[in-house]
Amino acid sequence: MVDRRVPSRLERAFGWAVFAISWSVALVRGASGAQWQGDVAALRDQGLAAVGAGGYVSTWVTQLFLLVPLGSRTSRASVAAATLVALAAWCAYQLARPTIARLVGSGPLAALLAGTAALTAALGPTWQAEATLGGGAAASLALALTSLLVATEACDSRGATLTPAATRRWTFLALALAALLAENLVAGLAVSLTAAGACLGHGVAPPRPLRLALVASALIAAALIAAPSLLRPASPSNIADLGGALSLTNLGSLVAAGDRKATVIGWASELGLFSLALAALGIGVTGRRAEERGVLLVLVLLPLVELAVGARTGASTGRVLHALATSSLIFAAVIGVAEVVRFLRGLDVPMARPAAVLTIVFHMTLAAVVCDEASAHADRSARFAAEEWTDAALVRAPMNAALLVHSPALSFRLFGAQHVGGERPDVVIVAAPLLSHGAVMPNLLPREPDLAVLLRDYALTGRASEFGLSALADARPLLVELDARWDARLVAHLALRGPWLRFVPEALSAPERQGDGGVALGSARRLGAELERTALRDAASTTIVGRALKEHATALSLLGLTEAASAHVDELLRLEPTDPFAKSARLRLAHATRVHDANGVELRDLLRF
Repeated sequence: MVDRRVPSRLERAFGWAVFAISWSVALVRGASGAQWQGDVAALRDQGLAAVGAGGYVSTWVTQLFLLVPLGSRTSRASVAAATLVALAAWCAYQLARPTIARLVGSGPLAALLAGTAALTAALGPTWQAEATLGGGAAASLALALTSLLVATEACDSRGATLTPAATRRWTFLALALAALLAENLVAGLAVSLTAAGACLGHGVAPPRPLRLALVASALIAAALIAAPSLLRPASPSNIADLGGALSLTNLGSLVAAGDRKATVIGWASELGLFSLALAALGIGVTGRRAEERGVLLVLVLLPLVELAVGARTGASTGRVLHALATSSLIFAAVIGVAEVVRFLRGLDVPMARPAAVLTIVFHMTLAAVVCDEASAHADRSARFAAEEWTDAALVRAPMNAALLVHSPALSFRLFGAQHVGGERPDVVIVAAPLLSHGAVMPNLLPREPDLAVLLRDYALTGRASEFGLSALADARPLLVELDARWDARLVAHLALRGPWLRFVPEALSAPERQGDGGVALGSARRLGAELERTALRDAASTTIVGRALKEHATALSLLGLTEAASAHVDELLRLEPTDPFAKSARLRLAHATRVHDANGVELRDLLRF
């Protein structure tokens, strides 16, 4: 039995190297400006807005790192995430090393293979996506692996369970699981089930005199960690009213989940079929060894949990489960490599030992491959398109403007810039997706009484009326997103202004619209140039800019301005050559130009693409 509590100096050095490499790579790739994917977490952790249950550990850690007076708030939050993911990588190394040492023996080889497994997970696209942006799944990942590490240490313990060392271990496990449950309930339940199964599989459990104390300490810890749930609505910042209203509901469903692959196909695309075959070998090897029953449950249960519930959970929980499942498969794969190496070293044939060395080197290249792949998905160091969009949409908006937003992503980006970044507090943001939640409607009325008619329309019919929009446009400059349900009478009030559509109280004539398309197209081209400036694709910003181009082209086509609409469609094709909206819209506009149809072209049905 390997004593994991007394590692050699070399093994400790490998562990610190894993931590340092993971932290350094994440720090270099970390976001220094606002990102679309991080707006909800920024509102929660930096602005103390209540945007749903959970995330309490992330709030505490982010607030701690915000005390460091270096860099922007976004960069400090990303440093916090990088530190948490580096801690998770260190835990993964400590979790893998004893099992590998039991196969190939203690020493540099076991440390090397365990370090390779930890770095393969930490430098891969899944973990790096969390390490480069604050407030994501980094805290859940660190707490989960810490809990599993302590649980497997408890499985290895034999002898008296009321010793001070055993008591400290059980107490730490209870506190770590309590923190994980407070951070992410689904991930906490999954890891608690895995840890309990691992301990019970070895016949290890907390002694009876400790159980009540452990439960009490876990409940107290969870209550203290969840203190931000009381602090968020009482925050004295500008977000206070919004936070107090949104604390009544969970807005996680409003955040669009990214493309997640919670299947074997998804694992194969990230790790490769050969690594999955090695993982299957590793699981088989672990299953044959009675002393590895706890490790076997870790390798099997976490991928099964993702397969069972990963696709049914929210975006944040899905990312945690996917990261844990991926790390389990990487752990199993390196156990498979260790078994192959042990087999080759035991052969008394020529070239057996060189083959073992080449097997190790080949597997080490996997860490380099996934690190390179992660650059295309998780490198946020040069992504400033969200900041550029914010400057055009909010900072350059008219004085005392009102913004009517229909997209959740834009709503949270504007709220983040206004309440976390302190930009343009004079602007009133009317987020249509949030109006039915909590007391958002009553909280908007004191800021602008002329919103009464518009809010009544949304409460009764779920859409804006011409009278409600005109009443607000009389009081403030009104910038809107296009609602596909608006008819031609409402569209006649629209003029193009940068990334927005300007709603004016009276319908505009054709001469009054001269130059609208060129000004708005220039704004879109500046954003497109910012997207092309970086070598790596910013899919979120591309989607936002593309949607603005679609809305402008739709409005122009309804007004009969087919030439200006075609210019917007051409710009959209340059940005997204395979966009189905652009291809269909180009055909319709070309037909209208050919037959000299000045009555307008209907493109609203294409906005679903």
